[in-house]
Amino acid sequence: MAHDDDHRKPRMEDWGVLNAVPEAAPEEIELAPRRPRPPQNPSPDSLLPDPDMLVDVPIKSHRSYAGLIFLIVIALGGVGLYYVMSTDLASDRVRGNPEGIQLGTPQSLTKAGAAPEDIEIAPPPKKTLLRLESDPPGARVVVNGNPHGSVTPTAVQTFVGQPVRVHMYLDGHAPVTETLTITDSEASLKVDLEAAKVETGTLQIATDPPGALITYNGVVVGETPFTLEGLPADHPFFFRLQLEGHDPHTVRYEVGAGSNRRVGVRMTPVDPENARTMATVTVESDPLVANIDRIAGGKADREGTTGSRPVQVFARIGYPLVLEGSARKYGTDRAAIDVVDPNYTVLMRLPPPRKVYGAIELQGSKALTVYLDGEELDPLPYKQKEILVGEHELVIVEPETRTKEKVKLTVAEGETARRTIRLTDDGRIVVE
Repeated sequence: MAHDDDHRKPRMEDWGVLNAVPEAAPEEIELAPRRPRPPQNPSPDSLLPDPDMLVDVPIKSHRSYAGLIFLIVIALGGVGLYYVMSTDLASDRVRGNPEGIQLGTPQSLTKAGAAPEDIEIAPPPKKTLLRLESDPPGARVVVNGNPHGSVTPTAVQTFVGQPVRVHMYLDGHAPVTETLTITDSEASLKVDLEAAKVETGTLQIATDPPGALITYNGVVVGETPFTLEGLPADHPFFFRLQLEGHDPHTVRYEVGAGSNRRVGVRMTPVDPENARTMATVTVESDPLVANIDRIAGGKADREGTTGSRPVQVFARIGYPLVLEGSARKYGTDRAAIDVVDPNYTVLMRLPPPRKVYGAIELQGSKALTVYLDGEELDPLPYKQKEILVGEHELVIVEPETRTKEKVKLTVAEGETARRTIRLTDDGRIVVE
């Protein structure tokens, strides 16, 4: 027992170690600086680095051209918008004109002016006298777009060797149009007018500025705004507009039966300093889109295509001009003009193509099925009195064997195309 107590009691030498005073640290030992502890609630300034610890780092500036490009695009857009607006304001379209007729831009007509002196211009064709008669007499006459004040019998001047289009109008008679080419020094034309009840239309005429004198078929009828009534339908007619201080303007127009149309004309001020030697012919069309060609020497030169805007043709005053309008699925229209006035407007109303018919007659077995241009026909024998002239396709089918044969069938005007269809012993289809 005593042995255990002695073992647990500390010995004297052990107390010396516990009570020993530590020696001071040597002076030559350098202690590392103590890193300060951040405060528990640091202030905003304490989060910033010490200015003395900042290092200058060179930063290369980035050049961006996006802003400059954007400004250039805006500037170009503004210039384009200004050009479009100024062009539209200077255009010859009369606002509020539902028919879309445009007549002579003042700017373009004024600038037409005289041709440069260094351009050699061929002399105009020789003129001759054309004597006109009608039966019955007393008809109003328009020759190459220019109405004349006299009635038949009369005589007018026109060009030799050029197409001449003569229109004659007489109340209670169908209007007549004759086309001829004068080869001699003097020519004559006599027209028989047929008594008929003519369908008519109406045209409302307005000018800018108003107050223009209207001459219809050589007779003064009033001042703009004005309504012309009883106009021959589906036939060209002509009227001339005159206003003091402005160039005269001749219009070739056409209306349908029972129609009431409107046309607006912007009159061109006279430029006393520049004598006009060139005329502007503004061409519209019905249908809206048509090709306009200038015909000269038997050749056709494309002047443009009508559409949302008309085609402007420039022609020398004192010379002849022939224009032709054409469009797909329509006929053609020609306008011959002896250019006298500085301004003309021509509406080309193209006729739809004339439908011409023939007939067909098919013989054969009732067991065969026949298709004409994709449409199944009645059982054979088959007759059709009216079928459009041209090439058609016949498809013959034998229902049991599904044998099929295709042939072309050509139909001529006023004739009957006859075919016999046989089914041979070996199952072939023969068309004779």
